[in-house]
Amino acid sequence: MELFKNFRKELIKIRHSTSILFEVVPDFPKYVEFYQKAMEFIHKMGIDKKYCFSYFNIIFNYVLMYVYDEEYYTDKFQDNETKESTIFFDKNLKEMDFDKYFINGLEIILDGFISKKTRKHH
Repeated sequence: MELFKNFRKELIKIRHSTSILFEVVPDFPKYVEFYQKAMEFIHKMGIDKKYCFSYFNIIFNYVLMYVYDEEYYTDKFQDNETKESTIFFDKNLKEMDFDKYFINGLEIILDGFISKKTRKHH
């Protein structure tokens, strides 16, 4: 789990990093290292190697979209609250603990992986 938390932290350091990753083939050394470690982590969970990439995509997309949303909401509430945010989003979002919610979502995904593995429906 630490691997994915660190990946999120690295993405947060670079403004619009998620948009950049959507536009380029991520073949730079840090990404390749992350990918290899993530695939190893997933395989060690007992996932058949032929399905590891599918599981990786789920986690990778979760991290990307979470960071994208985190940046969006942080920007939205750092500026003066707009009418749009008042209408569509709970005001409590301003006090949202992004770290806690990220870990919660990651745990849900990993628990789902374990559940899928134990059902053996590949």
